Amino acid sequence: MGVLIPLFKTREHDCRETFLDEEEKLRLKLIRNSIEALKREEEAVENEISEKCREEIDRLNIIDRKLRALEYEAEQLCESSKSTIHPHCGR
Repeated sequence: MGVLIPLFKTREHDCRETFLDEEEKLRLKLIRNSIEALKREEEAVENEISEKCREEIDRLNIIDRKLRALEYEAEQLCESSKSTIHPHCGR
């Protein structure tokens, strides 16, 4: 079964909490809690998709493996005959 990859990389913010007033600290805490809740929700949705679409994900993985194998084979053919012009190799 395939693995879902997040579309966006999460990054940690370096924030000096000591320079924040109480209202800003509270806002920061709320933001961090919201981020964690969204991460949990994202994981739940990914799990639900994986369960509901197991067959489709398996089919996509099979297609991907076949596609990669054919692309690799095409590259090998092009590499092995550099002197010959091949329409699929872009030469």
